[in-house]
Amino acid sequence: MNEINTKSIEIPELLTSGWQTMLDLVSEDEQIPASLIMRLSESTIDVFVTSNSLYNPYFIGDKEALGKGLYCETVISTQSNLLVENALNDEQWCNNPDTNYGMISYFGCPICWPNGEPFGTICVLDSKENKYSEKLYKNLNLLRLAIEANLKSLYQLKVIEAKDKHLSRDPSLM
Repeated sequence: MNEINTKSIEIPELLTSGWQTMLDLVSEDEQIPASLIMRLSESTIDVFVTSNSLYNPYFIGDKEALGKGLYCETVISTQSNLLVENALNDEQWCNNPDTNYGMISYFGCPICWPNGEPFGTICVLDSKENKYSEKLYKNLNLLRLAIEANLKSLYQLKVIEAKDKHLSRDPSLM
């Protein structure tokens, strides 16, 4: 039986609308312009869900090619949280593409499928220097866990569907 292609799994609108609400609450509570869920595709990282907050420069469907040194790429490649308080004061991050949007501060966490493949990130960006609060760190981690639980359910459904399809093609296995 073939491995499940996680990049082809569609996320139902019911889930994304819940994720949307959570991101809106984070942005409102922390008074930051952008809270995002980014999804990795074959050659890009895409804005999958974004907060409806004032001064948020990101829109659902925005894409950025991989290999450009995005904050989220580092989070995905290291599978670790990343805090950049002020990219303009940081040699590693001063040319980050998000600074073109005026977003100089970043905090993000990796999101993974249950098989360990990266889904993307959950992150926040600010137009001013920001160390972010302990509460934000905890809330983003809780949101990450909730999203990963949703992804686990979707993944398990795909595994069951694949097994059923495999069994229906080979009646001797029934």
